[in-house]
Amino acid sequence: MNELYGKLFNPSLNTIEICGEVLDEERPFLPEFGGIYFVYAGPLSRGEGWFRIQPARLLYIGEAKSLYERHNDEYGNPVHEHYKDFVASLSQGETLVYAFARVPNAYLRKTIESALIYKFQPPINIKQKQTYTHRDMHLSINVASKDILFPLIGEYDIQRD
Repeated sequence: MNELYGKLFNPSLNTIEICGEVLDEERPFLPEFGGIYFVYAGPLSRGEGWFRIQPARLLYIGEAKSLYERHNDEYGNPVHEHYKDFVASLSQGETLVYAFARVPNAYLRKTIESALIYKFQPPINIKQKQTYTHRDMHLSINVASKDILFPLIGEYDIQRD
């Protein structure tokens, strides 16, 4: 299943590719590979056989060795320590969306997670918002499909304090 989810993080190009997104109700279908994930809230439109989320507010950025295990127990129930905070942050008509990029290397996941938290200051992230101590980084965020409406596509320079 991993081969279905886009390219790996390319450290020489400092590029991550958002290769998928799932609604909160689809959280048990998060992949088991390692990566960076973004939790955001936004209004949801549904039709027969389709949905469209317009991302509105970034709530949290994290990294995990297994995206599935970070968010679900063996029965698909939520286990993330901030899950109740995610839900409490929703406004009327909003839903949670999990977007993710495949980054198998643990050191790179930690470095990228720290850089992104420092850059975007998500409200539910508590640590890593005040300082960035890793190497200076130019980071490019792309999407694997035009169907992914990820709000943070772009080029970012992240520098140490």
